[in-house]
This record gives sequence, structure tokens and C-alpha cells, in this order.
Amino acid sequence: MSISKSLLIAVLFFSTTCKAQCNLVNDEKISNPIKISESLYVVFGKAQLPEEGPSEENYQITLSTYNCITKKLIEFDRLHYLANPGRIAGATFINNPSKNGELLFIIQATEISNTATGVNYSSDYYNVRAYRKHNLEFNLENAQTNFFGAGGDIYDEKENTTTYHFPYKDIATIKKIITTRDYFDLVSGKTIKKEILQKTHLHAEPLESKSTNKYLVEGDLIELSDQTSGWCLAGYKNPRHGLIQGWINCQDIKNLFNN
Repeated sequence: MSISKSLLIAVLFFSTTCKAQCNLVNDEKISNPIKISESLYVVFGKAQLPEEGPSEENYQITLSTYNCITKKLIEFDRLHYLANPGRIAGATFINNPSKNGELLFIIQATEISNTATGVNYSSDYYNVRAYRKHNLEFNLENAQTNFFGAGGDIYDEKENTTTYHFPYKDIATIKKIITTRDYFDLVSGKTIKKEILQKTHLHAEPLESKSTNKYLVEGDLIELSDQTSGWCLAGYKNPRHGLIQGWINCQDIKNLFNN
């Protein structure tokens, strides 16, 4: 047998042995584990809610790290329970030390009752959470978590149209956004200059229900200082009334996150 073949067999044997020894504590029904390194994984589990009574659906989804060498399982977060545990709509670990560092993104999607919320959602309700890896631990990253935020598409029956689209429903969109200069500037607290794409109403809060009678029109030059859940905090210097500020739908801004 040649030396090269012997080395190949040895590598395959070692790899197979390591995988066999790492018996992951993971609930496959929730999501597949996420590999961080050869010995470290992020795994998913369930934490029962005793106050809700015994039921297969009365639990929170847990996030934990599992170390294949030490066999230690360390829980670092529990996802929101909104009348049901929801599901994992997306999960990924991005290792880019020169830009974002080592970040874990989790997207939770929950089917929500319109009767209970008073909002006519036409999609699941999404909640995006970001965690930064520090040594062998993960800590919630507030800036990124607030940036992507939470929400769902909202449908207006009278107008027969969707008035708000939650933009961060999948990992592919998040991966695209975090490579842009606009994203880096906004999460680091910088102000960026942009132009309005089409007529858009100002909102007192980043909520569809908080619309005001003030609006901006195509071509207006604005300064953005914040973004959450697809809502952008815009400032506009009106020649007659001075600075006007409010939240607008980010989709109404020209060339945002295209750089």
C-alpha cells in the first residue's frame, strides 16, 4: 500500500472516530446543530414552561454550546415563547475576523394570532438574534440584534395591500446586508446621507400603527442615524420648519444597503 493511501485512510479513520465520539446533545426536530469548530457545536433543546401546564408545545427553544472534548453542555439563551415555541427559520455562524468577527445569527419564526395582537399579520412573526463568540462562549450582541429586530408582514384589508414587509426572514438576506458599508456605519452609531426613493410617511415610532401626517417625497435628502426591523430613523432639514425627524420604511430609501 502506498504512503499516500495509508495517510488518506488514517485521516478518514481519525475523522470518523472523532465524529463518533462526539455524541451531540441536540434536538434534531428543532434544528440541526451548528458546527463552530472541530470540538465545539451550537445545539438546540427544549425548556419546559411549568406555569403553562404539561404539553408538547409548552416549551422555549434553548441555545447551548456543546464541547465534544469536555462533554460540557452550556446553555446561553432561550428564545421567546409567544403562545407557542415557534421554529428555527434560519441559523448560521459567520467567521470574519476582519469585519464582523465571529457572529452567530438565529432567526425564530412564530405563527401568531391576529386576534391576540390586534395586528393583521400576513406572515409569521420573526425575531432575529445575534451572538458574538468569545473564547468558547456566546454572548448576545445588542447592536446587531436591535438592528435586525423583530416583526412580520402586515396586511391592510381595506387597501387590499401589504403595508409593511419584515425584511430579515432568511439567512441569505442577513449575509448580504452585513457586508455593506451602510450596515457597518449604522451599527457603529454613524450617520449616513441618503435620498428618498418615493413618497413615504414619517412615523413617531418604528411601528406601522404610528404613522403621522408628515411625509417625505422622492428626491428629498435625508440623514439616517438608526435602523431596526426595516425601519430607518430619518432626519430632514425643511427650509421653512427646520429639522423634521421620524421613522420611515427603509424600502423607501434609494440605494440603501447596496454598497
